[in-house]
Amino acid sequence: MDLGPLFKALDAQPFRPIRIALLNGERVRVDHPESITFQPGRHRVVLIHVTFAPGDDFTFFWPDAIAAVHVLGKDGDGNGP
Repeated sequence: MDLGPLFKALDAQPFRPIRIALLNGERVRVDHPESITFQPGRHRVVLIHVTFAPGDDFTFFWPDAIAAVHVLGKDGDGNGP
């Protein structure tokens, strides 16, 4: 997947939570742009790491595993503009 839509959603001002849908059916919610990191960096992404608060629970996935990126509505339902 082209990561442009993901970067655009993360850089939006103001930031709105996003949901990343993976090809295996899993959904990963990102509530803060600081919760997601790209290894080794945005210019050459090999691995994406998302940390969930509280606790330090995390998940990681490869960029090719992304099926879609959804910007969540103000009520957090994913149906917003």
